[in-house]
Amino acid sequence: MIASLIAFDTETTGFNPRGDSLIEIGAVRFGLDGQVHEQWQTFANPGAPLSSRIRELTGIEDAMLHGAPSPIDAVRAFLGWAGSGVVYLAHNADFDVRFLNACFLQAGEFAPSMPVIDTLPWARAQGWPVPDHKLGTLLRHVGHQCEGLHRALADADGVRALTTTLLRAERDPAAAVLKRLASARLPTPKTAFDSPTV
Repeated sequence: MIASLIAFDTETTGFNPRGDSLIEIGAVRFGLDGQVHEQWQTFANPGAPLSSRIRELTGIEDAMLHGAPSPIDAVRAFLGWAGSGVVYLAHNADFDVRFLNACFLQAGEFAPSMPVIDTLPWARAQGWPVPDHKLGTLLRHVGHQCEGLHRALADADGVRALTTTLLRAERDPAAAVLKRLASARLPTPKTAFDSPTV
């Protein structure tokens, strides 16, 4: 039984979860019909200044991160807000999950196994006439407003919109979600010694 769907996205200081850090998590709780039930967002303080490239890409400034929780505390808060019995969705989910896992691994804790569906291969399987399968490209194709992308909450809502379009093409949306979940193969380290690979 699916309690709810949660689309989420992270913003980070770079691409390597072993050396880079989370700076923002955004999430949208929604139903199989696409209706938004709740939104959630937090910054995370990486403990070092952001590069000019990340500031330009995200619009996030160092001052916005002052007083924010540490990355591991931000992840704990996110999972606590999400609750149990949920299915997570992210675009290129492997990237986001590795960063979440890395926070636990770096703290010497167990990384929880999250039921995550990646919308990237799901969208690719549709055969849409698009030049690439970046989230922004796909959202423009399905007619969703793309303002604010590269911020976690805006991207999370984009994942919700994309998922809603994908589910509308399914005869049984709940069954489609469970099928995608069953075939998902994402990193789920079991101990602090199982480091994620990049």
